[in-house]
Amino acid sequence: MIGHTGIIIAHRLATVQRANQILILDKGRVSEYGLREELMQDSHSRFAQLLKTGLTNLLV
Repeated sequence: MIGHTGIIIAHRLATVQRANQILILDKGRVSEYGLREELMQDSHSRFAQLLKTGLTNLLV
């Protein structure tokens, strides 16, 4: 998808491993948005917490 924008809606964290940016919705509102690498390294981010605990059902 080089040079293109794609939108992936995922419930499994493995699906977003190649994404550059992550947006997490919670009850219809954006709860987190940023570069995947930065969110992974931020221990306070919801994305990093999901990766750590493996609670993929919370990624909506």
